[in-house]
Amino acid sequence: MGTEDLGEMLVCPSTMMPLRPANPAELGVVRDLSGRHGLEAALVRGDGLVAYPVEGGIPVMLKEAVLDLRRKGNTP
Repeated sequence: MGTEDLGEMLVCPSTMMPLRPANPAELGVVRDLSGRHGLEAALVRGDGLVAYPVEGGIPVMLKEAVLDLRRKGNTP
């Protein structure tokens, strides 16, 4: 099962909005709170404001893992 399939099945746990796979441009600029640049994959909420990382093919749908796409470079 690929990231595309996951995006069709999962919704944001906070808003219940649909999720879609992040495009390459989004993956390249996302930085998580630990400072890592880029991700192997992510699921972006339908409004494009947040993303959930996908690590080892498994979406991390925890509140602590959500990535705020509104912040440039995604740093606090």
